Amino acid sequence: MIGLLEVAPATILDKLGYGGQMFLIGMGTIFLVLSVLWACLEILHFMIGRFTNKNGSSKQENSQQIVVTPQAAVGTSTSEEEEIVAAICAAIAAAQAEHPQLQFRAVAFKRIH
Repeated sequence: MIGLLEVAPATILDKLGYGGQMFLIGMGTIFLVLSVLWACLEILHFMIGRFTNKNGSSKQENSQQIVVTPQAAVGTSTSEEEEIVAAICAAIAAAQAEHPQLQFRAVAFKRIH
């Protein structure tokens, strides 16, 4: 007696056909999601591009120049002062390399306790 829920065994071609369908559905879904993400990024790129000028800085921000005023360092030896100045100059150079629109000019440094 054959039950109502019994199914004939699937052949290799049936299994390959089902696998191909799942492959196409999966790849199509991934392609669709990536297309939506790409569209969102392009919209954000367009919106952000409207608010920046040609050299990358915001239209609303002004060019800032930070000047450190000269003061004598208190309680440090000359070699320590030179190390501190070298470290600060290196940090300023690194900041300028990452953000060329910022302009720093180190005049002198004062140690604050």
